[in-house]
Order: sequence, then C-alpha cells, then structure tokens
Amino acid sequence: MPSTAVARIEKLGLAKYDAMQHAIAVAVAVDEVKDIRDKLIALEKYAAQANNFEAEKRVASLRIEAELKAGELLKVTEKARGNGSNQHRKVQSSQRERNARTLKEMGVSETQSSRWQKLAEDPKAVKRYLREEEGVPTTAAALQAVAPAPKRPAATLPFSDEALWFTSRLRDLVKADIDPAKIVKGCDDDLRTDNRKHIDILIPILRKVRSLL
Repeated sequence: MPSTAVARIEKLGLAKYDAMQHAIAVAVAVDEVKDIRDKLIALEKYAAQANNFEAEKRVASLRIEAELKAGELLKVTEKARGNGSNQHRKVQSSQRERNARTLKEMGVSETQSSRWQKLAEDPKAVKRYLREEEGVPTTAAALQAVAPAPKRPAATLPFSDEALWFTSRLRDLVKADIDPAKIVKGCDDDLRTDNRKHIDILIPILRKVRSLL
C-alpha cells in the first residue's frame, strides 16, 4: 500500500467515520453536509489509490448517505420557500436562515441538487441499495435504485397469430401444386363427402377474407 495514500487516509480519519456519520445525521444545513461529502470524496480517492477496497466501499457508502441527507435538506428548503411562514415555523431558525441562501452560495450545482433530491425521493431504496451492494457503491447506481429504468414493452408483431396461421396454410396449399383430378380420384366416398363439407364451409370464409383484404 503506497505510504502517501496511507498517510492521507489516516489524516482524513477512517477512525472518524462514526463521527462523520453522526454529523450527517444531525446536520441541519446543506453546506454542512456538502463539506462532509467533499471530505469523503477525497478520502474515497485515497482509499482507491491505496487499493483498500473495504475502506473505499465504506467511505463511498457514507458519501452517498451524505448526498441523500443533502437532498432531504434541499427538499425542505424548496418547500419552505414555497410555503412561506407555515413551513418556516417547522424548522429551526438557524436552519431557516442558512438554507435561505442560493445553491451557488452553498457550493451546490444545479445537477448536484437535482441528483441529491432524486435520492431523497426514496431513502429506503437508497439504504437498501447500500446494504446489498457488494462492490463500491456509486451515486449513479443509487439513483437507479430509486428510479429503475422503465422496462421496455415486449416487442409487438404487426400481425396476429391467427393471421400468421391462415397465411401459412394458404402458402402450403399453393406450394403443394395440387392436382384436383388426382385428389378426387384418390378419394373414397367418405373422403369425398368430408371434403365437400369442408370446402363448402371454406369457400364463404375465403371470399369474406378476400373482400376484406
């Protein structure tokens, strides 16, 4: 393991993981969570450089938790701005004052705001993804867990099974190059009767289909 990477991991503090997790949980302002998230990104990078899979996975999970919390706070912020005084009474004064700032002032891009608020739409799905992910979790995969890609509808054929069957039977008859005289000569009385009956039924059907084509 590269010594520089190890030093950076130790400096940023894997030992402080629990403290960071608690700080995320109790944070009341987006910029607080954003600051923790940025530190975690650096720590995640150093863990990857050091080929420390367990540390990288653990830090990546915490980073996504931070992004989820930031999304929840951003949602509260937008709701507060939209609802006015009623919503403002539901949040602490310090949170209200700090969250009133613009995304730019909080150091959050429009894309980050959108992605993090998307995570906040279904926190349970995000946490379930983090529990079940065997590799290093990513924000993109967490977003997919929240909003799975819509299943493509099964391909629909431009014709029905009945139409395909009917056409296939007609093609078989044409390909058979039927000689009517040989057919009649080869029939006994029972076959002649049976064929007449079926032909009498088929002729009106064929005429009707032909008229509709």
